[in-house]
Amino acid sequence: MPEGGIERRTGPRFVLSVPVWLESCTDEPTGMSRDMSADGIFFYSRSKLDVSTDIEFTVTLPLEKLALPEIQVRYKGKVVRVEELNPGLFGVAVQTASHEILVGNEPQGISR
Repeated sequence: MPEGGIERRTGPRFVLSVPVWLESCTDEPTGMSRDMSADGIFFYSRSKLDVSTDIEFTVTLPLEKLALPEIQVRYKGKVVRVEELNPGLFGVAVQTASHEILVGNEPQGISR
């Protein structure tokens, strides 16, 4: 259980280090994920985000274990926690609300 005694996770997390592109900054990744679950992501970023902010971001998920090419997924969610880890480096926890698999940079209408 984390410090403070409150477990916020609702499902298992999987360690996954992939670039994260925030909707407002798409040229270069704005962060790197630490872990993901079915309904959330924790990533490191130099951009400070505010708790309760609605965000959209895209990640490229590797599928080599399934013998498939990588896929890009666009998520929508809400920032639920921000930790300043070092000056100018933040840990950002996001609860995801929906996602779309992108094919040729076009959404394919998958959401939950």
